Amino acid sequence: MESSPEPDEYETSVIRLEIYHVDEVISFPGPVGYEESRLSASLVAGLRWWSLRSSGQTNETNYQSPPGLPDNLEDAGRVLARRVADEVGDDFEVELWTDSRQKRVRSGRRAKNPDAAQFFRSRAEVARTEWEQRAW
Repeated sequence: MESSPEPDEYETSVIRLEIYHVDEVISFPGPVGYEESRLSASLVAGLRWWSLRSSGQTNETNYQSPPGLPDNLEDAGRVLARRVADEVGDDFEVELWTDSRQKRVRSGRRAKNPDAAQFFRSRAEVARTEWEQRAW
C-alpha cells in the first residue's frame, strides 16, 4: 500500500461544520465537542442553536436565532463558518456542509481566539505525527 506524500487535509487544515451532526457539528478530523474546541461562548451558542434548529429540536424558548445570526439555516451556517474561521485564523479552512453542498472559507488573518487556534493546531500536529509513524 502506497502512502500519500502528506497527511490528509481533513486531519491537518480543514475543519468541517456539518449541519446534520446533532451532537457535534464540528469535525477535525473526528467529532469535536463544543467546550473541547475552546471556541468562544457566543460562537458555541450559535453552533448549538444551528444544530438544534436543523434537527427540529427547537421549541418556543430556543426557536429564535441568537443575535447576529439569520433565521435561515443555510445563511446562518455561512455566518457561523466565517466566525469559526475568524476565531481559528488563517492556518485553517472551514468547510461548511449543508444539504449535500459544501463551501470553504478561510480567515486570511491571525486567530481572534488563540486558545481555539492552539487546540486545532495541536490536533493537526497529532495527525501529522501519526501520519509520519505510519509512513515509516
